[in-house]
Amino acid sequence: MPEQKEKQTTEPKKRYEFIEDIPGIGPATAEKLRELGFHTVESLATATVRELEQAGIGEKQAAKIIGEARNSIATSFIRADELMRMRQNVLRLSMGSKQLDELVGGGLESQTITELYGEYGVGKSILCHQLAVNAQLPIEQGGLNGGALYVDTENTFRPEWIVRMATPLGLDAEAAGKNIIYSEAFNSDHQMLILEKADKVIQENNIKLIIVDSLTAHFRSEYLGREMLAERQQKINSHMHRLVRLARAFNAVAVVTNQVMAKPDAFFASGIEAVGGHIVAHTCLHPDTLVQLADGSITKIDSVHNPLPLASMNLNGDLQPATGRCIGIWKTELAEILRIRAGFEIKASANHRFFKLQRLDIAEVPAKDLKAGDYVAYQRKIAVDGAPQSLRVVEPKRFYKLTPDGSRLLKSSLRTRGVTRGSLAGAVGLTKRTLRRVLNQAFPAEKNVFRKMGELAGLGDTVLERCVAHCSQKWRLLRMPTRVDRDLAQLSGYVLGDGNLGERSIRIKDQRLSVLGVYRRVFSKVFGVNGSIARIRRKRCYELAVSSVEITDLFKHLLDKWKEIIPKSPRECVASFIRGLADAEGSVQEWVCIAQSDRSVLEILQMLLLRFGIKSAIESGKGAYLLRIAEGTSLANFHREIGLTAQDKARKLAKAVGRRSRIGGDLIPVDRQILWDMTKSIGLRPSRLVKHREATAMTRSLLTRFVKKIKDSQGYRHASQDVVEKVKKLERLVNSPLGWERIRSISSEKATTPVYDITVSPHANFVANGLLVHNSHTRIFLRRATGGPVRIARLVSSPYLPEGERIFKITEEGIKDITEEDEVKRRR
Repeated sequence: MPEQKEKQTTEPKKRYEFIEDIPGIGPATAEKLRELGFHTVESLATATVRELEQAGIGEKQAAKIIGEARNSIATSFIRADELMRMRQNVLRLSMGSKQLDELVGGGLESQTITELYGEYGVGKSILCHQLAVNAQLPIEQGGLNGGALYVDTENTFRPEWIVRMATPLGLDAEAAGKNIIYSEAFNSDHQMLILEKADKVIQENNIKLIIVDSLTAHFRSEYLGREMLAERQQKINSHMHRLVRLARAFNAVAVVTNQVMAKPDAFFASGIEAVGGHIVAHTCLHPDTLVQLADGSITKIDSVHNPLPLASMNLNGDLQPATGRCIGIWKTELAEILRIRAGFEIKASANHRFFKLQRLDIAEVPAKDLKAGDYVAYQRKIAVDGAPQSLRVVEPKRFYKLTPDGSRLLKSSLRTRGVTRGSLAGAVGLTKRTLRRVLNQAFPAEKNVFRKMGELAGLGDTVLERCVAHCSQKWRLLRMPTRVDRDLAQLSGYVLGDGNLGERSIRIKDQRLSVLGVYRRVFSKVFGVNGSIARIRRKRCYELAVSSVEITDLFKHLLDKWKEIIPKSPRECVASFIRGLADAEGSVQEWVCIAQSDRSVLEILQMLLLRFGIKSAIESGKGAYLLRIAEGTSLANFHREIGLTAQDKARKLAKAVGRRSRIGGDLIPVDRQILWDMTKSIGLRPSRLVKHREATAMTRSLLTRFVKKIKDSQGYRHASQDVVEKVKKLERLVNSPLGWERIRSISSEKATTPVYDITVSPHANFVANGLLVHNSHTRIFLRRATGGPVRIARLVSSPYLPEGERIFKITEEGIKDITEEDEVKRRR
């Protein structure tokens, strides 16, 4: 069977010239596809099944047509979800200035969108003219050796600029004009139609640059008012999606210009922002999405701002954890949003990009192209050192008793000053009876009571010198912690799960007397108090009571702020907190379950567990939500890193971990056929290393053993470079903390709130609700310098480049670098 597959893969690909040549497309179907904007084989190769269904084609037939189109065209024309492999064919277009080229890493990239935005008159359109001319230069001169498609929405295209720019570059002005295909869009529908019909024009004219100048002008003028905002954003979204597909299908550079609008409420960023919201930047998440910061904090995405450091991954290198920095946050509104359930749950716009494994490469995939059964990336182990968290200083009450000399002195001074017993009792907050006992019978009172008495008697703090400290079961000496340590963190988790906070006491119920005994000792260790344990009548449980206003107030503060304090704490404190919560609300059968009525508690807990390599899923239960830890590797990590206090639960957990069927559930979705072919190529029998099953994923442990056996074999020493590269990629995958979670379901729902995205430099990804997601495309903000032709270009965001700023100038011959003379004039 494997030999037959090997033979099939060596057959030459059949090249289809027209869409009618593809099996399954007859004349009538071809006409319907052309009406929908599919004129070429390339456009079908980047289509989705849902789009072809609009032509009356069934789902299976649509998938077959797309597959035939993809197999037919050159390898550079592939689907967007194979972007990592496509980047091997990326071209770069010079912007006409060495400074600008340096800013964007050597020139504008093909297969992606670059947005130029700025105020009127900063030179956006002139820069587009320059790019249209530069695209015609040979590749070795910074060009694309192709033509340009110029979609003009504001009547800004000027042929005379093309003549001025072409001549200094050694291009024939007339020929340069012929290589620019111009189309004026008269309204937003016409603008969208131009791109829908553009694939044939692009193919016939070798178009390598697509310009839309400007992107949002028509949409902004036609869709007025907030009630039309969602429809406007949806249309811009569709338009941008079509543009990026053309860029990727034809390996072209896509450039859009955009207007700006005032942003008076800006605080962390510039006071203006691009029109169109973050739809223009493709990627948006629900405001409740939790983002992992580098210091351990877990915060909602609408609270993130620059320059906060975020947890990220180096996907272009060793696939290891890294730190990124927020350099921008964007907000917009959508008509609908996708809910993706994959153990982790996240709500994202259709174009928000996730990461999948394509063969052995990590590729970006828009949410709308995901389906149930796909595996998406998450950061399986988030490395956060944390730091000790300080608590507000709580001065515990201190109790004293008057000595006989102190009693006589205080009473004498009070009589001399004419202070009556009634007024004294009111001033110090005691009853007359209690006051009499304090003055005459050495009854203990709080330190502040004696200070107030000394003040009224004219003795000041000298009265304390005539007192002695008092300590008893009722008036005990408390120890109030100033930092969160392991014991206090464990108590916080336990009280969060099962505690009841009153005005002066904490009460905790549990069926297991031994567990309450453990926590009673922990309370004594931390605070120096002994709680009392009593059996509750007519119930099969016990209650631990700790009476102290100060301790109760401290836990009220901790439970109010735990989402801020615990995530930033050291690793051992986080583990103790989780143990305390699991002791209170956890159960063990074949897996570990932690129940909570508040889902947000479990969502934070789910991300905290990732610090220990523990994957979990949140489900709805009867009257509560359940966090379930079922995967074997995660159960083993929970047993080793967290543990449980109750002996019966601990024994059940150990048994669950010991079952071989539960161990090794850390899956990596590697195609077994790749491993099979790799094994055969070095002379080994594949069946001894790889079981040829239908499963779409293998455990990390199996893949680790596979790599070791391949590298230890004799045939590997003489393996081809292709096999060596594949083994290196496999090694990076198995040694990386990247995990892969299978999507259970995807559903669409109406968006009722604004959505957000953040730009992260330099790795262009961040952890959102546990999953690893991508951020926005390249955006360049243009502004004037103090005067003259000098302009400043700022790289606001890019998936692959750090932010930066460069200076250039506009001349009669186009875009140029500034000279020393220009710099001197600018600084005057």
